[in-house]
Amino acid sequence: MKNKTEEQSFIHDQKGRFIEGNELENFATKTLPERIKWIREELNKIYTDEFTVKKVASESNIISHQGLYNLENGETTRPRKTTVSQLAKYYSIPVEALYDINPLRFYLGKTYVEQQPYELLNAYYKLNVTMTLQNVEGKIIKENEVISNLDCLDIDYDELLEKNKLEVEWIEKRNINQNKRIKAITKLSNHGNEKH
Repeated sequence: MKNKTEEQSFIHDQKGRFIEGNELENFATKTLPERIKWIREELNKIYTDEFTVKKVASESNIISHQGLYNLENGETTRPRKTTVSQLAKYYSIPVEALYDINPLRFYLGKTYVEQQPYELLNAYYKLNVTMTLQNVEGKIIKENEVISNLDCLDIDYDELLEKNKLEVEWIEKRNINQNKRIKAITKLSNHGNEKH
């Protein structure tokens, strides 16, 4: 009996390419850190600015910006297999491509699971969102269940996520402006005290 992953078929987008022939042979000569860096840089060329170190770190939640930089530049001597495996999944490549001495041909680009029409019609999910406010020590001050078991489509989730990202950007900009104001007021206050 086949399991669910064996029954799934995958669709490759039109932007990517198969890594094979001379390109695969050249790829096979690289070390693990060099392979990870090359994969990300090639994806970033294909999908302009979608796979920068900063973006991969912030969107994947797998590794920090500094951690990925260190990993790609060979400064992490023994990277965790789980981290490498999760990066391979995020990059939509087989993890064997990063570890095997002679990796097999693989697709470099975005890959999607092909859904059957009946799956698309019935693709409802349960959405749960909880917001937590913590102080600088990490102690929870407030915690609210914002959304509980809401029936939604995949696209609803994506739209809600995008709107939340915009809200977060707005809050971050407000914080930056507030910090500038505080520094300016402090500077003026200190300057005024020096005159007296």
